[in-house]
Amino acid sequence: MMDKEVVMWLLGGLILIIGWFANKKIVDLEKADEGHRVEIAALKESKAEMKLHIAENYIKRSEIKDFMERIDTNIREIYNELKLKADK
Repeated sequence: MMDKEVVMWLLGGLILIIGWFANKKIVDLEKADEGHRVEIAALKESKAEMKLHIAENYIKRSEIKDFMERIDTNIREIYNELKLKADK
């Protein structure tokens, strides 16, 4: 009878130890998961900043292109006016 009790206590203790290690492993995995979430959030923020930077550069290039077109139009108008004056 005593042998069964000892075996039961040993099995119970073994189950508690296994449960403790399993719980510790789960907590470690949750911490690692949280760390990955933080890294993913940082990467998403970095990606958003890059998209903003690209958009700003696109706007700047678009503004420069519009400005160059206006200069080109002005030069053509001045050329046409000078040509008309020269033809008179």
